[in-house]
Amino acid sequence: MKYFLLLLIPIFLGCNCTKRTTENGAVAENQFEILFESPYGGKDDRFFETIHSAEEFNKLISSPLFQNDEEFVKRFAAIDFEKEAVIVLNMGLKNTGGYAISVEEVVKKDNTTYVKVRETLPEPGSPVTMVLTNPFCIAIIKTNENIVFQ
Repeated sequence: MKYFLLLLIPIFLGCNCTKRTTENGAVAENQFEILFESPYGGKDDRFFETIHSAEEFNKLISSPLFQNDEEFVKRFAAIDFEKEAVIVLNMGLKNTGGYAISVEEVVKKDNTTYVKVRETLPEPGSPVTMVLTNPFCIAIIKTNENIVFQ
């Protein structure tokens, strides 16, 4: 019986569909890859940007923070900017720890891709580090004519 259950695990894992339709007919792809997330090293201002070329991205990775991460450098070399875009989410300067930013969902509708951004805040009264943080996230999504952040 144990072996039978073990055989079913790959079947259930393989059934994880990556596309679903939302109420308005858009396709939720959930096909994004987080390249790098950190509470430290982002910019002081809150902004989201889309990068469509290796030249633009090279400016971003000039920081030693990225150059020391072998997996990041290896994945960066494999980005196909014809089919993929890099998005950078900066939460801005925060007075304490406990903050984070990430991609929650990617929804494609016609010529527009909607990127749902998830921002995490510390619970009121919860213990946090007393240090300045600049949470940011770098992710890869499929490219599209228009990319809108929500």
